[in-house]
Amino acid sequence: MATNRAHRRCFRERKDYLAQYSDAQLVERFRLDSAGVYFIESLIAHEIISSSQKNHAVSPIQKIFLTLRFLATGKTQLCNGDDMGVSQSTVSRAITATLRSLSSQRIVTQFIKFPQNTPDIRKNQEEFFSLAGFP
Repeated sequence: MATNRAHRRCFRERKDYLAQYSDAQLVERFRLDSAGVYFIESLIAHEIISSSQKNHAVSPIQKIFLTLRFLATGKTQLCNGDDMGVSQSTVSRAITATLRSLSSQRIVTQFIKFPQNTPDIRKNQEEFFSLAGFP
């Protein structure tokens, strides 16, 4: 017997990892401490904030945690969503937005510099070799 009842959305409680875990525990679970998470948030929050706060929108810090957990553990998006209290599709969108922002030209050029001339290239080669025997 089919019913015409409207599907009610169920919003699950989301964890506050910064309040729940110490810096050492954050590093174990996400590979960054709170200062690292806040640093990433300061870089990209304005790019990954939801345009609306309807339907319990995921905050930038939550998107960062979802992305870090996925990268740190290789857990499936479904498991990460269960941990945070969001759906798998929300995890997917959060990871995509966060990684797109972190790999933007603005961020990449701020932190990654390639040597442009022969002396600088040779210096980098020598430093890599002295650090780990990397030719």
